Amino acid sequence: MRFSSFDEAYSDLRRLARPEPFTDREQRLFDAYAAQHFVCEAATDASEENKEQWILDYTLPVTWVFIGWRTDGSRWD
Repeated sequence: MRFSSFDEAYSDLRRLARPEPFTDREQRLFDAYAAQHFVCEAATDASEENKEQWILDYTLPVTWVFIGWRTDGSRWD
């Protein structure tokens, strides 16, 4: 995940955290976490222009599962 600004990165991480409002304590912890783990690095695009991008300083694990079934009773092979 790469973002063009800290605010964009912060908003996306907040969206992933949960939709409900944070308590004051949770907000302080979240703000500190974002400030600690988002880093700005130089990125070169196709036009060779240097631009900054904001990324997490660790790999964000992505976990997903596919659940499927057949409605006609046959086995899924």
